[in-house]
Amino acid sequence: MNTGRHKRRAGFTLVEILVSLGLSSIVMLGVFSSYIFVARHLVRLSNQQAVEATGRRILNYFAKDMAVATSIDTSGSSPRVAPTATGVTLIIPTSTGSDYATYSYATVVGVTSLTRNYNGTTITLADSSVLSNVHISYHTVDDTAIATSSFPGKAPNVAKVALYFTVTKGDLPNVRRTATFSTYLTLHNRSLLN
Repeated sequence: MNTGRHKRRAGFTLVEILVSLGLSSIVMLGVFSSYIFVARHLVRLSNQQAVEATGRRILNYFAKDMAVATSIDTSGSSPRVAPTATGVTLIIPTSTGSDYATYSYATVVGVTSLTRNYNGTTITLADSSVLSNVHISYHTVDDTAIATSSFPGKAPNVAKVALYFTVTKGDLPNVRRTATFSTYLTLHNRSLLN
């Protein structure tokens, strides 16, 4: 007996499949956008952490040396450097004489970097891939700036040294992080000597 009824086959219609694909695409697009946002934010945070760590490392070395230095060396005899806008040698008295801490932002073998040389041991604090705008300035006790051209021999009037630099990390503009660091320090007991 044929009752005129057709058995319905199990499955989805084309319209149902298209609607579910459209809704799935919208959900996946939202998930993917969230993933990209979170990943970009993590890269930004990582770059910010690297910038701050580099800046703190440089400032820490410089501040420790300035805390014990009594004057600057103007001889420029290697590996020391005469005081310039990109280099300074600090004289650190010891029980047996003097040690020297030299900071130099210079190009060596095609790489520009800020280095610290302490008694012949050189470490690279940062290179030009992350470091820029390095500037060192010199001041008297009353904060008068001293031109580096006035250092032909000794620099008896230098009481304070300022270090300024910028650290940048990240290649893409939306994740790049930049910070400027500066410090203005008095040579150890220098104010008492003038």
